[in-house]
Amino acid sequence: MQGNTHLGTDPDDYIVETLRVLAFDKTTKDIVTNVRYTASEGDIIRHTINPGTYDFVFLANEPANIPVLNQLKSISNYCDLDNIAYPERFFTSDQIIPMKQEIKQVTVLSNGQGARLSDNTEVTILQLALERLAVRIDVVLESDDELEDIFSGLIFQNIPDAVPLTANYQGAIGQSNIRTFKKDTDGSYFSAETPTEGRVWAKRVNRIILPAKELEVTEDKAKAVVLTVDMGNHYSPSCELKIVSEPVNYSLPINTMLSFKGIVKEPLEVNIKASKWTDENNNWNIDDLRILNVSHTKVSITDFNGARISFSSNMPVVRVLPEVYNVTTGEIVETNRIFNSLVAQSTTDWTTAPERFMYAANGQEGTGYMDLLADGWLIKDEIFDYIKKSPNLTGTYKLTLSAENTDGSNALQRDITVTIEQNGTRLQFYHPAVNPANGATGYAGAFWKNDQCGERIITGQLAREGADAVTIVNWSARVDEDPDNMVILSTTPSFDPNVGTANPGVAENFRVTPNLQKGEDGKNVSGKGRIYFRIGLTETNPDPATPRYATVKLRYWLWGVGGSACRGNSLFETGRNPGLFISRTGRVEKICCLQYDSQKFSGYSDDKRF
Repeated sequence: MQGNTHLGTDPDDYIVETLRVLAFDKTTKDIVTNVRYTASEGDIIRHTINPGTYDFVFLANEPANIPVLNQLKSISNYCDLDNIAYPERFFTSDQIIPMKQEIKQVTVLSNGQGARLSDNTEVTILQLALERLAVRIDVVLESDDELEDIFSGLIFQNIPDAVPLTANYQGAIGQSNIRTFKKDTDGSYFSAETPTEGRVWAKRVNRIILPAKELEVTEDKAKAVVLTVDMGNHYSPSCELKIVSEPVNYSLPINTMLSFKGIVKEPLEVNIKASKWTDENNNWNIDDLRILNVSHTKVSITDFNGARISFSSNMPVVRVLPEVYNVTTGEIVETNRIFNSLVAQSTTDWTTAPERFMYAANGQEGTGYMDLLADGWLIKDEIFDYIKKSPNLTGTYKLTLSAENTDGSNALQRDITVTIEQNGTRLQFYHPAVNPANGATGYAGAFWKNDQCGERIITGQLAREGADAVTIVNWSARVDEDPDNMVILSTTPSFDPNVGTANPGVAENFRVTPNLQKGEDGKNVSGKGRIYFRIGLTETNPDPATPRYATVKLRYWLWGVGGSACRGNSLFETGRNPGLFISRTGRVEKICCLQYDSQKFSGYSDDKRF
C-alpha cells in the first residue's frame, strides 16, 4: 500500500511519519493484524496478510502518549476503537497532524495478486487518502480603524478535550479548552496583509491547527467554538465558528479548512469558506453554481445600534426584497418601514438608491454590505401634528437577501432574522420655527469629559405627511465651527450590542471613524429617512483647564413648511464648564455679549451617549 497526499503550499500539512495498519475480520470484527510502521510520503509499505475479506483502519502520526499507545496496541476487536480518543494537546501547528482512513470490505487475493475493493475494482497497490483529525484555520482581519497598536491576537474558546477515533465514542469529551495566540509571543502565525479598498488596517493569521469537533446537535450554539479578536483593554469582538449558515452547523469536521475574512466590528463579521483540506470546494455554500455567502443570518439590534452584514456572490445583482415578514405579528410589511433605507425608493432629492446597502460586482465575483438600523415610519395625522411619536418596532423580522440575474431570474435567496429591542419612544425631529409653542430649541448637545473621545449618537425621526409618506426624505450634517479640528462624523451605526438598553457598554470602547464604504471624510454625512449619525473626537482634551467647543449644522426636510429644508444646530463640548450659555444662533457666547434669547445650562453629568 502507498500513502498519497494532495499537493499544498504548507508541507507540514502532508507529513506522514508513522502508519498503523489495523485489519479486522469482516464477519467477526476481531483483529487480524495490528502493525505500526515508520513511513513517509511516497513510501510503499508491504503488509503481509492471509487471503480473505477485511475491514482496514489506517492511523497515521498517532500521538506519543503512553495511555493512547497502550490502547492502540491492545486492540482486539473493532469496537475497541470506540474507546480511544486523542488528547487535544496533540493538535497544534508545531506537531505533525494525526490522520485516519477506513477502507471496508477489502478482499485480499491469493498468490500476491493484490486486492479487490468493495466496488469490484482490483488493485495491486492500495492507495491511501488519509484524513486529518484536525481543523486548519486561516484568518484575514480587516478594519476601518488603525488597530496595530491595540490588536493583541486571537482567542479560541470551547475547544474539545479530545478527538475520538469513531463516531461511537463511549467516553465523555469536555468543551472548555482555550487557545490563545499572541501577536508579540506567537509571531510566526501573524503577518502583514494589504487592506482592501476603503479599509486602513489588515492582518493575516495563518495555519492555526485545532482538534476537530463533531457535535451531536449541530445547531447547538452553546457548544460552538468561539473566536475572539483580542484587543487588550479595549472591546474585543467575537463570533461563533460554523461551516454553514442555513441550516446552521457549528460542527468543525475532521479534515476541514476554514478560511476567514473577518471585519472587526461588533459582532465580529466573518465570511467563512469551509472546504476539505484540499483545493476542492465541498459545496457547503454553493447551490447550482450560484453563490451567496452571508456573514450573519441572525442578529439582534436595539433602537440605538445596528448590525453590519457583509456578503459575497457570483451573481450580477444582490438586493434586499421590498417586503419583510414580521414574525411577531405575522404581518408582511414594507422593508423600509422597519429598516432604514435598505430598498430602492423615491426620495426628496430624486435619487432612489438605498442608503445603507451596497453591492459591487466585479467580473465573476461581487461583495457588499448592509447596515441594519431600525427606522419606523412616522406618518402625521395632519400637517401641524408634531406630537405623534414613532411606532415601537420591538419584535422579530425576517428580511430576504436575493442574488439574481439582472432580470430577476435564477434567484438564490437567504433569509436573515433580525430581532429589534426598542426601549422608550423616538420623538419627531423638527425646527422650532414650525411651532414655537411646542418648546423646541433647535439644538442638540453632546458632551465629553477631558479624558473621553468615544461615540455619541444623534438621532431623531422625520415625519411623513399624506401622499408624500411614500417618499423618503433626505438629511445631511456638516461640521460648522470646529477651531480645534476635533470632531468626527459617521453614519455607521453603533456596534455596542447593549446601547439603548439598561446596561450599555462603555462609549470609549466604540470610537468613531468615517464610514469609508460611503466615502465619508469625517466632516460631512448624509442619509435618508431616520436621522442617525455618530459623533466622536479625534483625541482627548490636551488642555484639561480649557474646554473645547464645536458646532455641527444639520439640514433636513420638513413637510408642511412649503416643502423646504430646515437647519438646526448641534453643540459639542469637551471638558466641563458649569456656566455655559448658548444662543439661538447656535454659537457659544461670552456672558458680556449674551443675546436676549440665549439659554443657560450646565454641562455637568451630561456626558451621555445620546
